[in-house]
Amino acid sequence: MAEGLLARAGSAGEVQPTHNGLVSEIGSAREVVSRQLSRSERSGLVTPARGKVTLLSRGALEHKAPGRQTPFG
Repeated sequence: MAEGLLARAGSAGEVQPTHNGLVSEIGSAREVVSRQLSRSERSGLVTPARGKVTLLSRGALEHKAPGRQTPFG
């Protein structure tokens, strides 16, 4: 899921995903996406709100997204 959020994030670090969009992108169930968002929120990586997710720690999300090539290494 971290990879999907990073791919959709704009320069402001906000994503306006739908659960269905994330579910389709990562090939998982809606419940799994909800659990992963909750875990990421508790870890201080994201702040989910209705209609958007704000990335709080882009670097930590990049670390969780294996294979993701970024300009930051």
